Amino acid sequence: MMRLSHAVFSFFCLTLLPPAFAQPADFRTVFSSNAEVSATAVDKAGNIYLAGSTRSLQFPATPGAFQSQFRPLICRGGPVPGMPLYCPDGFIAKLDPSGTRVLYSTLIGGLEIDVITGIQVQDNGNVWFTGITTSDDFPVSPSAWRRSARRLETNAFVGLLDPTGSQLLYSSYIPGAQGRSVVVVMATSNS
Repeated sequence: MMRLSHAVFSFFCLTLLPPAFAQPADFRTVFSSNAEVSATAVDKAGNIYLAGSTRSLQFPATPGAFQSQFRPLICRGGPVPGMPLYCPDGFIAKLDPSGTRVLYSTLIGGLEIDVITGIQVQDNGNVWFTGITTSDDFPVSPSAWRRSARRLETNAFVGLLDPTGSQLLYSSYIPGAQGRSVVVVMATSNS
């Protein structure tokens, strides 16, 4: 059983990517220019994980993804009069070690602003993630520590995605974060 303490979760990860990915702009060849990568990880097999946010209506979610549809909501007027600027959804993607083939890609978010800011891959392939949201309908699990958001505030969240990117194993708002950066310390227990 997984247990979370009532501490503020924190997480910092420095990921060494293969030399082919020396420039962050290289990821834009795999995803649309409307995807912003804010966190990366590499598993022991060399697969590359990207996380961040997107405003793209055509984000390439893979079949069977946890969330395959972008849920557009206009946050505010766009930079060009008459063109909307949609609220971003978070995303997590797993690429092969060459970074050229998407193994899975899923959106994670509610109707408002959702940004994944940190990820860590467990040895079994599960992916812990954390970030911030203004959505009061962000997907949370039945066992969530906090199932509801503080309305009209930026809330933090923590979640766990299965190795296939198709199931949200755990997700919770983090109370008291009020939009501050969240760091997640990963601890596991077999009890």
